[in-house]
Amino acid sequence: MSTPEAVSGTNPRPVGAVLRPGARWSIALVMGSTLMYLLLGLISLAVLVRSGGRGMPPAALVGYQIGGVFQFGLFIAGGIVFLVWLFRANRRLRAIGREGMQYTPGWAVGWFFIPLANFVVPTAVVQELWRASSPEPSPTGWKSSPQSGLVNAWWSLFIIGNLISRIGATVAIFGEDTGAFVGDALSSVLLVGAATCLVILIRRIESRVTALEASVSAEGTTVYPQLATQPGLLHAIPGTAVGMVVGAGWMTLFYQLLVFVGVGGGAQIPVKLFTALILGALVGYWTLLA
Repeated sequence: MSTPEAVSGTNPRPVGAVLRPGARWSIALVMGSTLMYLLLGLISLAVLVRSGGRGMPPAALVGYQIGGVFQFGLFIAGGIVFLVWLFRANRRLRAIGREGMQYTPGWAVGWFFIPLANFVVPTAVVQELWRASSPEPSPTGWKSSPQSGLVNAWWSLFIIGNLISRIGATVAIFGEDTGAFVGDALSSVLLVGAATCLVILIRRIESRVTALEASVSAEGTTVYPQLATQPGLLHAIPGTAVGMVVGAGWMTLFYQLLVFVGVGGGAQIPVKLFTALILGALVGYWTLLA
């Protein structure tokens, strides 16, 4: 009988060591958005310290706004890819015989868009995914598996971080710049923590699901092609493009941050942009291929 390694083709790697493209894209986009959040928070903190929250110079404000556009685009793209991954992970668990799962693949995604319920139910959705991916071989044995504290930490940090960000945006409307900058800085820290938890969760759940698929395939129940196939160049090319976008956004924000704190200058913007694109491309290539 064919082993998972034989089924997967050449260059097999340990089960769970290679992430599927959906998981890789989710992680890459979450990481990209997180980097932008971090730098936006640093700019808010610099404004707070340097000017006492009295305002941001026009030059720094332009860079901040451009960075915000980059960050928002990455956040939306990352959210879409994450929900697609969530849908597929749920469906994969059902396909290997997990029984008694409360949330269907469609509703696992749908609950994220229902007002009020989306403050609570997404945690239960991901907790179920975590528990159902436990190594327990019995179709219903996963129900006795413990929940993950990492899921609670991720969602709590995400909700609190967004609430603080909205509060900061609201007080800014009334001219309370100090409160707005404090809110931006604090929410950035919380959202970076949430993103870190999410990246770890995606990697762990993906590895657990892949290991379960391998065990089922080894028993001859189902065969999953490309079970542990190492990603090729076609996976890394899009990652390179995303890395370049993130690099350009980082360069814009970082340059404006240096100008604002009074240590800007040095190389011209085209040189800095080219360097940022190259470094971003290398990071993106490694993220999607490694």
